[in-house]
Amino acid sequence: MSPRSDTCKIVQSAPTDAVALARVHSTAFERPWSNEEFTNLLSAAGVCGWHVTQAPNNSLSGFVLTRRAADEAEILTLVIEPSFRRLGLARSLVQQALKDLADNAVAAVLLEVAADNHAALSLYKALGFAEVGRRKDYYGSVTGRQTDALILRCDLEAVKPV
Repeated sequence: MSPRSDTCKIVQSAPTDAVALARVHSTAFERPWSNEEFTNLLSAAGVCGWHVTQAPNNSLSGFVLTRRAADEAEILTLVIEPSFRRLGLARSLVQQALKDLADNAVAAVLLEVAADNHAALSLYKALGFAEVGRRKDYYGSVTGRQTDALILRCDLEAVKPV
């Protein structure tokens, strides 16, 4: 199923979206966040989420969560349901989040991403993020496999989000 611009829209997330966010999050992570964790995050100061919905039933197919502190922010998580990946939704969500953060006087955004997540790395680099650090064996899996986390940073004044 390929979403079209006339069938999808990006809206700000609220604590009432926690169940849908948790469902989508569970499609991408071995240890997904719970409904309660999403409710608590979206109720916390400085946290903002954006999600994309699909017509006709407004089903949630992806989202991004950010947390702001002073003039810096971090992308906490970005998830697109598997059947909606590679359609530009992640790019649109991150661009919306960066614009919102820039509009709220944030100068820089940081995030952590698995060093082997090539699709995410390609997206973030295309949006102006650059590697500024590495956490050795940061991510672990139930199989015992360890993966480094790359720390990426985007200076919003340099990229001027649209």
